[in-house]
Amino acid sequence: DTDRYGRTIGIITLPDGKILNEELLKAGLAWHYKHYDKSEKYASLENQAKANKLGIWSMKNPVAPWEFRRSR
Repeated sequence: DTDRYGRTIGIITLPDGKILNEELLKAGLAWHYKHYDKSEKYASLENQAKANKLGIWSMKNPVAPWEFRRSR
């Protein structure tokens, strides 16, 4: 699919069969945009990363990408 800016939205399957989208969320290296995606699995992976303070969730006050763009 594409978003309102024309960017491609997709699920990336790695050669080992893992899903890149899920791996990034697990590691705390991606933000789940719940406004547009209602996946409970992705929300759960993000919540687990938050609870374990991984990646961006280890920061004191992480700023969502959409909030960062709005502030510029």
